[in-house]
Amino acid sequence: MTKGSTRDLRIALFCANYNCVRDGANNALNHLVSYLLQQGAQVRVYSPTVANPAFEPTGDLVSVRSVAIPGRSEYRLTLGLDGEAAVVAAPLGPAKAEWRVALAGTRLFSGDPWLGVKSTRRPLHDAARVALPARVDEAVFLNERGEVAEGGVVGHGLRFISTWIASPR
Repeated sequence: MTKGSTRDLRIALFCANYNCVRDGANNALNHLVSYLLQQGAQVRVYSPTVANPAFEPTGDLVSVRSVAIPGRSEYRLTLGLDGEAAVVAAPLGPAKAEWRVALAGTRLFSGDPWLGVKSTRRPLHDAARVALPARVDEAVFLNERGEVAEGGVVGHGLRFISTWIASPR
């Protein structure tokens, strides 16, 4: 995306906890919003708010109705626009015991703000998944330093044999 192409973007970000607690996900979202604003996009964040936030939010924050989660009051449960909450559950299918992985041919840039959040903006990931040979389940990406960054589907942790590898990003 070129710098000029973001000027016409109006982005609505829905988040369950934008600045109620300082953690990695919230820091990453605030950095992403800061980056988008610097590129000229308009960003409005819809999230629960609290009287004493953990830090000042980046961007235009619109408070949505929420309740404190019992036992973890620093986290909020967002309510629907009608003030009601709904729980939807369905059983998951059986998980594969083993996955066959291959290194992706493209390296990720560790400074990319999109890598800090889960989003649908994953063109490299999607292309790597499409290009996987038959019988290979996952593409593992390295960053520019040769470190494991993430998988095409799995997030920021991969388990090889009995060792967990947590990515630096």
